[in-house]
Amino acid sequence: MDVTEFLKAVRYTEEEIESEKQRVSEGFDKCKIIDQDTLKQAQVNLSRYLTTEGARRTMGIAVMRFTDMMMAKDEGKKLIYLIHEEFPQIALTFYNAMGRDKLVIEIPETYLWLLFGQMCFDRMVDILEAAERYGMEIGVGHCPIDQLAYGGVAGGIIPTPDVATSGGVFCDQGPKTAEIIGELCDVPYFVTTDACRDESWGSFPELDIDCIRFLGESTERHFKEIGNHLGVEVTEKHFRKARVEIAMLWGPLQETLQLTSDADPRPISVMDEEPFLQMTVYPDWRTKELTKAFRTLIKEIKERTAKGEGVIPKGALRTTFFCDPRPDIAEMCEKELGLNILLPGIYWVAPFEKTRVIGKEENEYVRFAEAYIRRGIVRCHWDHVYRAIECTDHFKLDGYMAAYEYGCRPLCFPGRWIKDEIEEKLGIPATYFEESADPRMHTPDQLRTKIETFAAVMKIKKAKREKQAA
Repeated sequence: MDVTEFLKAVRYTEEEIESEKQRVSEGFDKCKIIDQDTLKQAQVNLSRYLTTEGARRTMGIAVMRFTDMMMAKDEGKKLIYLIHEEFPQIALTFYNAMGRDKLVIEIPETYLWLLFGQMCFDRMVDILEAAERYGMEIGVGHCPIDQLAYGGVAGGIIPTPDVATSGGVFCDQGPKTAEIIGELCDVPYFVTTDACRDESWGSFPELDIDCIRFLGESTERHFKEIGNHLGVEVTEKHFRKARVEIAMLWGPLQETLQLTSDADPRPISVMDEEPFLQMTVYPDWRTKELTKAFRTLIKEIKERTAKGEGVIPKGALRTTFFCDPRPDIAEMCEKELGLNILLPGIYWVAPFEKTRVIGKEENEYVRFAEAYIRRGIVRCHWDHVYRAIECTDHFKLDGYMAAYEYGCRPLCFPGRWIKDEIEEKLGIPATYFEESADPRMHTPDQLRTKIETFAAVMKIKKAKREKQAA
């Protein structure tokens, strides 16, 4: 398979192409649904949805990770899958403990979503249908992200792992998917103990110390169980180093969010930010490469802002999605409806997150648990509402679209609460409707009427607020 032109499209350097093209080709050959036509179509899709060199390069880093995953066993490495895992620190911790010459640890559904979605290969449906052939029946509301992980393994699209693991702190479907992959492939699987999700309405951002300790202790036990299975001692030092490496990515992410928010017109598509989001939330050892790609993106944003260049008209209505918008939905909002879609507030670090209750004398796992829970949108549903209000106010949105993933158990029903609270507390219009990462579930045209109508409401409400302020 000739991968040269595709690798140029995802901004491999000439040296990288020369040294890696054979390995990438072999990895793609192992994947049953990539062929020469798929690579050609991917180049068209990348040009359609991405407007920056930084985003192209980040997709290239995703290809590097996908190749590592596909070639791991051939290269004599252990392959570990984190299924719908909230804790990317696991990956970097074990790389720190074992070295990347001994294992590949990956969140497979993230790269199946990035690379096989509409933005690139556009073969996601093949993977979803594989999951459905092997037991995840269509029509019963399965999370498409979990379907990608299961379908990839069950359909032989990605390799069988040596170990599967997951955590149920945010969603209980991930652990069940890890379990079914473990049973299907006859491999060990491990699950992080769930943290308590039940809290009094209105309690966040106050945190329950017992809940923090429970999650911290559960996480520590989980790491040790996997370490014992792999025959490696995982220490707090390994974990602390992983946390520092990941924290280094959140700085440029916050700068990117603020730059795109402050600019008018919006200089880049929201889709240019999507690869960075996924890679920041779920990084591997290539943190320096990703940081370099961030710098490229930030430079592009500043240059376009200085020239007054934008992907939408100046003064466009500002709104957001509660979940990440699908590429074709984002394209409709930006190119056809002229809406400024900001990233979901779950990726913004609020000021209160920087304060801590747990002291430095506590172990690293408990301190991590506090930082994780303090982010919000991970435990109960009042925290979802709180962060939505905070995001709307901070980024001066004209309206909030609580567009939830149909198959996502933790995110499919707080939309009405978000709508009511934002409208009551901020006087800003809000709406909620379902969307899906599964492109079979909705087309842009099916959502157009809802979004167009809401845009009209935002425009009327904005004009009224401006008149009152005059």
